[in-house]
Amino acid sequence: MSNGTEKTFRDIQESSGRCISKTIAGIQKSIKSQKAPATWIRDLECLSLTNFNSARGKKRKFNENEPERKRLDRVTINPFKRSYIAISYPWEPSDGEPQTCDRYAISTRGNGGSPAPNKVRDSVLDRAVRYAEHYECPSFWIDYENIDQDNKDEKETAVQSMDQVYKYAERSIALLWIWIESVEELDFLADLLKNQSLCSDPENSRRQPISCYDQRCQGALELLDRITSDNWWQRAWTYQEDYLAGPYMKLLVRHHPKLQRRKSAKLFGNIPGELAIDSTSFREAAATFCTAHKASLNKRTCQKILQRAPKYEVRRYQDNTANAVKPMFPLIFKDISSRDITYPSDRLAITANCCSYSIRINIKPSRRTRGDSSIYLLVLALLNGEVLVNTDDKDAQLLDVSVFRFLENHCVAMDPLVDKQLTFQKSCRFQKVRLSSKGIRTQGHIWRIGERKIDVDLMPGAPFQKGCSDGESWWLTGRERWWLERLARHLRSGNEGKRFRRLSKMLHEYHQEDLDDMQHRRPPTSWGELMTLMAREVVDAMKSENKILRLGARIRDLPDKSCHPYTGIFVVDAKQSQSVSYAFTSFEPARKRQRSLDKHVSLLVMPKGNQHSSPSFVARGWISGLCFFSGEQEDEDREDADEKDTDEEDTDEEDDSDKGNDEEDIDQDDKEVNVVFRWPKSFTVSGEHQNTDCNAWRPDTSDVTR
Repeated sequence: MSNGTEKTFRDIQESSGRCISKTIAGIQKSIKSQKAPATWIRDLECLSLTNFNSARGKKRKFNENEPERKRLDRVTINPFKRSYIAISYPWEPSDGEPQTCDRYAISTRGNGGSPAPNKVRDSVLDRAVRYAEHYECPSFWIDYENIDQDNKDEKETAVQSMDQVYKYAERSIALLWIWIESVEELDFLADLLKNQSLCSDPENSRRQPISCYDQRCQGALELLDRITSDNWWQRAWTYQEDYLAGPYMKLLVRHHPKLQRRKSAKLFGNIPGELAIDSTSFREAAATFCTAHKASLNKRTCQKILQRAPKYEVRRYQDNTANAVKPMFPLIFKDISSRDITYPSDRLAITANCCSYSIRINIKPSRRTRGDSSIYLLVLALLNGEVLVNTDDKDAQLLDVSVFRFLENHCVAMDPLVDKQLTFQKSCRFQKVRLSSKGIRTQGHIWRIGERKIDVDLMPGAPFQKGCSDGESWWLTGRERWWLERLARHLRSGNEGKRFRRLSKMLHEYHQEDLDDMQHRRPPTSWGELMTLMAREVVDAMKSENKILRLGARIRDLPDKSCHPYTGIFVVDAKQSQSVSYAFTSFEPARKRQRSLDKHVSLLVMPKGNQHSSPSFVARGWISGLCFFSGEQEDEDREDADEKDTDEEDTDEEDDSDKGNDEEDIDQDDKEVNVVFRWPKSFTVSGEHQNTDCNAWRPDTSDVTR
């Protein structure tokens, strides 16, 4: 399986001999679904220094002719107590780094057996032990020693569980080999981390931005370039470890002994010979500096630094307009694929770990040099519910872009208010996805949005409402509840029509339940958090001149001309056409016994194609909406129902006849329906000289773990 990350869809189509939609469907048909590994992490093997409280530890000789070695024991710990350090380092040594492996004696697995020499470089273990001793954390985890490299099954399970290892570590450290030599370099680094401008005039108390020609500015850029040129930044595996550890990752950078007294303990710690730099702060400082100065300094160097040490919150807001912000997963895909890795197929596991995907695609080692990685990454994203808008149905140039450019251009963008909740955006995914040659099949609710808008100017007043303080985001504030009560009274008045009284009652009951939860300090369920965010979107629209409210009624099929009560309030752009439109929503809570996220979508959609089987749509973008159901939307009930679902393989024939119904026990009013989101037209058409035989190609996958 080669890299293939720059291949276009046309290249993939020509190599497979089939249209893109059939290639995607073929990959899913060839894989089987299993549960994702969830038990490996429970008994985590770590290394521990014998006689840890002794500064030198216990030493041992293998024979009289060999030097003494420091003893490290294998211990099994409970990782959920967060009592270990995770070590991140590149397996390949840097230039000038010693490659010796003979300073430690590590106990063997199982009962009995003499200790064996270390397999990891002495330089790595020396720094790991010194850090563990300094912080009095007796156990540390290091992949090459603590994963049985001769056990293929354990290696595969461990690869799929790296997110768990770094999630539960008390501390994580990255071992860089670069060297800070001078006081000037140390001061540059300190000023960057303190978010101070590098002014040439030390008496400038206002700290105005420096001139682009200032030597200090150029020196800081050269230092950032040198730090991010370390081998640690180049590897896909270490990128994953940094991303997963998040705020718990420290970059260990060696320095000259003369700098020990000068360095700030608050910024760099006080480990002799090491600067312990917060990785998140470093990447944010580097991104801010390079973004501010890339137009005046060496733009190419700035771009390289931004790519090596990405800070997504900075990059996302640069790359998007002020009105909508796109999700992070296309940037994560692109950064992982740009980094070095021995087996390109391992990018699938790395990507799944970083994006918290519960469905995994594994490639057998014997097939790791065959195929194209980018199309597998696309299938991985789609199987895990990532949402793509379809605005280029008739664009013939769509086949001439790469998978990563396609993901960047077609991921769904969200309003800034919603975007404040990064977890919310990460969870914007379809549920129960199956792929076929027709499109993406999923489940949820279809809403017909009426033509008439709610006239905010006619809303009556309302008494003062109690609410939480502005700093408590779990519940509504008094001001937000006041706006919702005004809307409920307006709908109940009959000025908008008698059918709105049911919605008025639901709206009033919702914010009263929210008030009761706040008064009793009950944390909301995941469904409650979603409702709070959407309620804030509705309130924001009532105060905005650019947004209007339109009501929605749930329908079960298309076309559906029957009369349904309105039970949803949607926020649309004031410039949008006032004709009838449609929305699609779905929600699936995280499963307690599986590694999964909450999944929810709220999309503006357009009917597409034949509607005689499952309703078919194309997604046009995000639409915020406050939706109510007659039945309770409790997490536990939904989870119990989900556990009964099976992951049967889909076929093209099943896609054309989605008439089955396996949820008869669910309230008919609240029952979700099967829908299909169609592929872009370019994905369903083969080239003139392509082999259109559906059986002409088979992908090189082995299995999927869920």
